[in-house]
Amino acid sequence: MSTNKNLEYIKLLDKLSETFGDSEGQSPDEIREELNEEGFDIVSAETEFYKFQQEISMAAKRQVLDVAGKQRNILESKINNIKEKIKGWTKDQIMDRFKDLSIADPNLVVAYRDLESKKEEDIKEILIDIELAQLMAENEGEDLE
Repeated sequence: MSTNKNLEYIKLLDKLSETFGDSEGQSPDEIREELNEEGFDIVSAETEFYKFQQEISMAAKRQVLDVAGKQRNILESKINNIKEKIKGWTKDQIMDRFKDLSIADPNLVVAYRDLESKKEEDIKEILIDIELAQLMAENEGEDLE
């Protein structure tokens, strides 16, 4: 948004504040009439304000989506790192890692008690989920980077 446009909005807000400050007890129609008498085009102002509101709203939504996208990319990168790390592991190595994780934080693996009967690929996916959960818990409240 240009500086000139910002100044226009500021002047518009000043004028409205001045008018609304003296408008106690007046109906919206009376306020409109007063603004029109003073040469203020309220219809154009409303249109500009709604447009400005939409721009701000869209910018806020884009910012949230940008942050979520960045976090998703970071998580995907971490998942890929974990997958690469355990790619060649045997089922015994994976089970040993589960044991290490259960000692560090029993809550992370309590839902996966019957791992011995699962296929190696299934337990690798479970391990990836648990490793990722652990990373997220360690970084709770912080950026994921």
